[in-house]
Amino acid sequence: MCDRAGIGAVWVDDSAPAGPPPGSTGPDPLAGLRELASVVTRARLGAMVAASGPPPVLDGLPAGRLELTLLGDAREGADRLRAGFGDDRARPTLAVEVGDPERLGRERLAWLAGVADDVLVRAADVDRVAEQARALRAAFELAGRDPASLGVAVRLPVSIGRTVAEAAARWDAEPAFAGLGPPAQAGVFGTLEHCHERVIALAHAGVTDLRCVLPGAPDIHDV
Repeated sequence: MCDRAGIGAVWVDDSAPAGPPPGSTGPDPLAGLRELASVVTRARLGAMVAASGPPPVLDGLPAGRLELTLLGDAREGADRLRAGFGDDRARPTLAVEVGDPERLGRERLAWLAGVADDVLVRAADVDRVAEQARALRAAFELAGRDPASLGVAVRLPVSIGRTVAEAAARWDAEPAFAGLGPPAQAGVFGTLEHCHERVIALAHAGVTDLRCVLPGAPDIHDV
C-alpha cells in the first residue's frame, strides 16, 4: 500500500536500546524493519532508536534505503554508529534528535553540522516546530553548514477526515493522542484542505520530512 501510495519512508519508532542481532537472544529494535524490507520495495525504511544503546545491527537491511535517527543525548551514540558504518558509500542516512536550537551551544552545533545528515526537531506543538526549524537552519548556516544540505524532520500526530468531526473522532479514538493537547495545535489535523495548509506552512519554515503518527483507526487506509 505504501509503495502504491507514493509514501516516501516507513518509520519504526523503537527507542529501546538496540539489542543483539537476529538469531540471538534479546531485543532487536530493527526487527520490524527487517520484516518490512522484503515487502516495501520502493519507500525508504527508517528507525528511531535510543542513542544510549549499542549500535543497532544493520544486517539484512538495504543500506541504500535505510535511515536511522538517534533519540536522546546522541553524541556518543552517533560517533559509535558512524565508526561502525565502514564504507561511507553504503552507510544509512543518519539523523539526530535536537531540542531548542538556542540551547545547543556552539560546540554541539559544530559537531552536529559535521555528523548529521538530518535533524529531528523535538517540539510540543506545530507552531513551535516551525520556529525551531527556522532557527536550526540559521544556526547551522552560522556553524558553516549549507542549509540546503540539511534535512529537517518532524514527528507529528496526524488525523485527517472528510470533515473536522471525522478527524476529531479518529483523534479521540487513539489512546496515544489523549495527552497531547488540542489536536489543531498538537498535530496535523482536520480536513484535507486544513492539513494541506499546515504542511505547506511547515515546508515554508524549512521542514523537509514529515513523519506521520497515524491513529489506529479501522479505516486507516482512508487516512
